[in-house]
Amino acid sequence: MEYFNRYSADYIAAVKSGNGRYKLRLEILSNNESVVGEITKDISLTAQGQITINYEQITRRSCSLTLIDVEGKYLPHKNSPFWINRKFKLLVGLVVGDDIYWWSQGIFYTVSATSSGHTVSIEGVDKGGALDGTLKLNMTDSEYVINANEYISTTIKQLMALNVGASDIEGLSNIIYGGDTPVDVKEPMIGIRYFTQQAQSQIVVDANNYISEVLVQLADLYGADCFYDTEGYLNFVPYIENAGYQYSPKQWEFDDLSSFYEDVNYNYSYDGENVVTFYTNASDAGIVNVAWTAYNTNPMSPINIGTGIRRAPSQEMAYYEYSANPDENQKQMLQDCRAAANHYLIKSSMIGMQITFNSPIIPHMDVNKTIGICDTWAGIEDGVFVVQSVTIPLSANKMSISATNINWLPNDMTFEGTATIIEPEIEYEETTENDYIYITDTNSSQTIKYTGTAVNIKMPETLDNKPLTVIGYGTFYEQNVQRVIIPDGVTTIE
Repeated sequence: MEYFNRYSADYIAAVKSGNGRYKLRLEILSNNESVVGEITKDISLTAQGQITINYEQITRRSCSLTLIDVEGKYLPHKNSPFWINRKFKLLVGLVVGDDIYWWSQGIFYTVSATSSGHTVSIEGVDKGGALDGTLKLNMTDSEYVINANEYISTTIKQLMALNVGASDIEGLSNIIYGGDTPVDVKEPMIGIRYFTQQAQSQIVVDANNYISEVLVQLADLYGADCFYDTEGYLNFVPYIENAGYQYSPKQWEFDDLSSFYEDVNYNYSYDGENVVTFYTNASDAGIVNVAWTAYNTNPMSPINIGTGIRRAPSQEMAYYEYSANPDENQKQMLQDCRAAANHYLIKSSMIGMQITFNSPIIPHMDVNKTIGICDTWAGIEDGVFVVQSVTIPLSANKMSISATNINWLPNDMTFEGTATIIEPEIEYEETTENDYIYITDTNSSQTIKYTGTAVNIKMPETLDNKPLTVIGYGTFYEQNVQRVIIPDGVTTIE
């Protein structure tokens, strides 16, 4: 019996035994991702090849494998299943008696195919490669605009050209399409919140950018992870807050890691940063820019600020007009800077503090999900770790896993930060006696009315060569003056 993506007691026992027999299955897909062929026996497990998964936005999975091609049926040409941009699905199976437990590893585009003797070597990348420029597909040919108040879910569906007829596709969202084929034939998996959440401000992406730029901007702005899963669906879902990992179901429990698993390496590379500033830099007149500096103060983190300041380069954020009220905009942008800075430090900590080890192949293992680790030698009891990368060699029965202890990550209780309000630089225009109606006496002058048009002004020291000492009542009445620099000689403001 064949089972697909099924977690059972027999499957668990077979993985734990460490003596499982594994198979690789490759399904050849049509443009609409229906299965048109299957390859199992022609896959060479003695040749080099692997499946690699990394916790990234958009593109997470890549693969390489070798096919035995005695009859020449896989030679690269336009009618071959492995021509440029053709798709295939990979599955890793664990044989348990007469049963096989298959686990999907993703849908891939062919990036390259190389024939040598009686073998063909294939390189593939998951469907994110069609969005991020890897395959040189789906570039905007003009400025792409997401208007304020558009629902995030609707924007993503339109971007992927779903739920529209082929006749509508060509001009949709100013995207270049190949023929009548949409960007993705599968409807994306979108988090529930994004069906009711609207874009708070207009988002503009310049021409000649791949559409991943649009998705990444949306993901960064609205707190999402955007990637393709093992079944080839685009996921746009809220990223997991640090506390959320604590309550996530574990993919696997590794008991006494150093004693029973190979090549355990606690890699404290200290490459992560513990301080970062996110700021806005709008140049429009009157806009008050903001900045937030976040600090990792988690005492359990090996790279908290107590070990020294490791400052990341400051990151600029786009300024969005959430409302007509400048104070509300300032408040919201400060919150956005804070959320982005905190998330940056979490990701930085994940990269900079990892353990790596080899284990028997666990076909259902995936990134950004948790595993349990106990390690007597390292003093870890019931540790919860987040998987950062997985490498499955196709010529061996061992896989490599890199993971980060969630206790090392900064969280809402161990973040500290400082807010900065950046007042805009004001340009003041010098005014002269020609911009005023005024009166003078023997030793002084007094303004009656300002007649100029400048908004921010610097008043003159004298009028008709007489020191300005009095600003008369109503001088600026019904004038569009916002700021005034008053001379030191003024003694009275009526």
